[in-house]
Amino acid sequence: MPVCKSWDARRGGKFSQVLGRGLSEDPGDIDVLAWHLDGRVMLLECEDLQFAKTPSEIAKQLSKFRGKTDEKGRPDLLARHFEARKADK
Repeated sequence: MPVCKSWDARRGGKFSQVLGRGLSEDPGDIDVLAWHLDGRVMLLECEDLQFAKTPSEIAKQLSKFRGKTDEKGRPDLLARHFEARKADK
């Protein structure tokens, strides 16, 4: 379904479908795949904030998706996706 004149998007999908090959580790589903006529592509992660009621609860939940590691070197949920992609290159 078109988002605007030059963007298109699709809900849901697997990384293996987008890449056209299997991966050594399943990084999960792609919530939204969007592509532009000029070749840009976006993979979007959607989170359900239904149970986060206050700004601090929302911030705490979203802080798990920054693409960083914690003080012990453990990757957050977004960084896990990045690591899986690097391993498959």
